[in-house]
Amino acid sequence: MPLVRTEDIREVDLMGTILVRYGEMGLKSEKVRSRFQRQLIDHMEEALSRKRLEHVISTERGRIFVECDDVNGAMEVLRRLPGIHSLSHVEKVPSEMDALMEGMSLFARDRLKEGMSFGIKVRRTGNTPYSSRDVAVRGGDAVCAHLDDSKVRVDLTDPDIWFEVEIRGRWAYLFTGRVPGIGGMPRSSQGKVLLFLPAFSELGMEREETIKRARLSKSMLERRGCRVIPASSREALDEWRPYLSLFREGDRDPFVLEEGIDVREALADACGKTSSFAVVWPGRLEDIGKMPIPHRTGAPVSVLQPTAVMDLGEVEQWLRRLES
Repeated sequence: MPLVRTEDIREVDLMGTILVRYGEMGLKSEKVRSRFQRQLIDHMEEALSRKRLEHVISTERGRIFVECDDVNGAMEVLRRLPGIHSLSHVEKVPSEMDALMEGMSLFARDRLKEGMSFGIKVRRTGNTPYSSRDVAVRGGDAVCAHLDDSKVRVDLTDPDIWFEVEIRGRWAYLFTGRVPGIGGMPRSSQGKVLLFLPAFSELGMEREETIKRARLSKSMLERRGCRVIPASSREALDEWRPYLSLFREGDRDPFVLEEGIDVREALADACGKTSSFAVVWPGRLEDIGKMPIPHRTGAPVSVLQPTAVMDLGEVEQWLRRLES
């Protein structure tokens, strides 16, 4: 299915709209945020195209919108991308007050049932002839217009359903839920690191735990905006081969360390050849003494140990959070 890219999403007949929010990127300067947003959009387009999901991506300040023909499939892909804080399947309606109220009424018809409680949250960007409170007050009548007022109740603390309205210029976006992403920064925005995959015997852990720590190390560094390049000796690579699909980038195999030299020099050499600023070590705190410290004259190499202070239970908990 061909990739669709255009700023005018009205020209393309797709079935649903996803509102994409980012978090940490919004704290950056305008110039840096713009660059990071472009990187995030590139990753989004790559991931959606890989799954053959036709889509159109457009942007507004602080928000990214995805028009697509398979909303559920697209959200499943996007929620796993570093840099995305949350997503919502939204309905787009004109922001003119009467049209907005009609849109809210239709939107709530299949969602608000007898006996339920509801609340309304409104967010506006830009100038409008009405206030957020105006929308909330009139919207309260609109969303329950299909029901007897006595059959539903307003609850602004813990309602059965929140109706959220985000107003941006000529359009308003209606939604009832937020799917959490993994947050962080867009992958590759913070440079490259090497994930060292040593022989299983070198760490003294069960093979399953070693793999889990390496997986989590990769996910945590990607969440911090790094591109993670797996690296291993040729001998150890044979042991890792059944699990490489968990670590490789596309069809690329891990970087193979140079043979015949000390592993510290080999890692430092690999950092130079891949332009990586650090080596990631997937071991435990008690394994730090086994860790080879990369050495390169005049060019120190950092060593990152994201799982060192975690026990296996914590590793598994974080994996569920970042990979589920």
